[in-house]
Amino acid sequence: MKVDDDDTPPADLQLAAEMWATRERFDMFIVGLTFTVLGAAVQTAKFDAYSKSAQWLELVAWLLLLVTGLVGILRIYFLTTVVTLDKVHKDFALREKGLEKLRGESAGLRQEIEEQLVSGAIGSRPMLARIGRNELKQASMAKTLSDEQTKIRTLTSTLRAAFAAAENAHVALILMSFTILGFARAHDPLGKLLGWS
Repeated sequence: MKVDDDDTPPADLQLAAEMWATRERFDMFIVGLTFTVLGAAVQTAKFDAYSKSAQWLELVAWLLLLVTGLVGILRIYFLTTVVTLDKVHKDFALREKGLEKLRGESAGLRQEIEEQLVSGAIGSRPMLARIGRNELKQASMAKTLSDEQTKIRTLTSTLRAAFAAAENAHVALILMSFTILGFARAHDPLGKLLGWS
């Protein structure tokens, strides 16, 4: 990913942020719809009219709808966490840019000091100490940046895997709960029609 010279985020980052925001709104809609269907199913249940098997199917469907809603909330949490980690990656890109700038200044400083040492304009000891401090600062900054990037990459890949698993589970639970609820509601009339009751 390319980072521009100014502080404005690149166009691809802005587009990704808009896409994530749209997806988050859609996921919130689906979670709201799930809880709405759960509420409607609970309010419209008529247990006295159902057979025992239809009553159990109805209860299982309610439980699955509740679990579906909770998994949807978990998905939204993972989604916002992934978006936050994308922002952290942008921060690391800016830090790398700062490190490269420091390395460039260090190279310029080293060249200036070598020129002054060759001309005999300055003593070597203070300048060598100055170069050493600058190089130590660079090495420390590079190691810290590398360690943080490794941690963030590991966390990001773990969260993306968890997000994908939650997404797959959410879709499967939606399909199962709606199917079971529909079958529970249609079980008694269908059973009477086919002579099962």
